[in-house]
Amino acid sequence: MRGAIILAGGSSIRFGRNKALVRLKDKPLIEYIIDQSRKITDLIVVTISKNDSIEEFQNILPRDIEIIRDDGGLKSPLTGLMSGLNKFSDGYVAVIACDMPFIKSEVLNLLFEKAIGFDLAIPRWPNGYLEPLHAVYDYNKTRQCLSKLKISNNTRVSDLISMLQSVNYLDISEIRKIDPSLRVFFNINSENELKIAENHLQKPFKRKNQLPN
Repeated sequence: MRGAIILAGGSSIRFGRNKALVRLKDKPLIEYIIDQSRKITDLIVVTISKNDSIEEFQNILPRDIEIIRDDGGLKSPLTGLMSGLNKFSDGYVAVIACDMPFIKSEVLNLLFEKAIGFDLAIPRWPNGYLEPLHAVYDYNKTRQCLSKLKISNNTRVSDLISMLQSVNYLDISEIRKIDPSLRVFFNINSENELKIAENHLQKPFKRKNQLPN
């Protein structure tokens, strides 16, 4: 089984509301991720925080999308991942941030293929930086590790990765073959970046920095 967990919990101070619902041109950011994810997955789960309105998401998202409220109260993305995994029973799961509107189903498909036989398939930049919220995890191994990990506000996804025994690090050059501009990794954290994304929808994307900060 192929699944996707879209992490959409938490409000953004810069936007004043949940970033997943911020509109890029004609639709919310999260819909861009859903549109691409559903092409290659069997089930999509959206996780939101305990303070988010399920009804607000239900009014926007397609009815076949599972919406799960994370009642953990912690700020670690791992709480959303744990909540989302409860909807699966086996297979591989793509874990995706809600603010990356330029993801491609072809890249996700590559990650699913590269995850076979591994606990995790994750893109890695030349400087060693990883993309843990644009990666594919083995359901069983990830669940086992999360059950042993004491999660707090300071717990990072890197803590989970360090516990997974078999990781397939995918060189960014492999992603570049599908997306030469690497805009699949462009995420939106501010109004300025939202405007940049709007411009990119109208003209070719030119990445200023090939390495993330």
